[in-house]
Amino acid sequence: MNDVLLKPSELGKLKTMLKKWLPNIPSISDAIQPGYIPIKIIAEAARSAGHVVTSQASAAKNAPQADDDQTVIDHSVLIEALGGNEKMAAELLRHFYKGLVGRVEKLQAAFQAEDLAAIQAASHQFKRAAAMVGANDLAAICQIIETASKEKNDGALSALSEQFLSEAERVRQYLEQT
Repeated sequence: MNDVLLKPSELGKLKTMLKKWLPNIPSISDAIQPGYIPIKIIAEAARSAGHVVTSQASAAKNAPQADDDQTVIDHSVLIEALGGNEKMAAELLRHFYKGLVGRVEKLQAAFQAEDLAAIQAASHQFKRAAAMVGANDLAAICQIIETASKEKNDGALSALSEQFLSEAERVRQYLEQT
């Protein structure tokens, strides 16, 4: 029983234990950067909340984007996390797709009720699910929503709800086509 980790646990201890018991599984730390939030999403959220956006953020927002399919779902995140198992990745994407509408409705209901605790909880859950399947922009918006709800920033939340719905629809349409 020396290999038991209790919550809360240090990240280093978790990584050590995972490497010990899963030595052949590739690390996803290179694919998922802690705190990753695309600058274009931050710039849009800041602009919507009435803030002046720096020239660096403006330049990043106006920069040419990669192929649209690449930016909706980054399949490499999921495939790498699953050790290259493309069949399992496809199954998890199907599962994410099936729950997508319900997650959107849950967060949308929290927005309509102006329930900050519910917004925070729903965006946190959505963020984790989206990040797991490589829907990085959707995960980033959910992270910003979660932070804004913790900070009780109602102005940012109203603007973010529209961005969230737009990105969730983009993900839904992409998954429908694949």
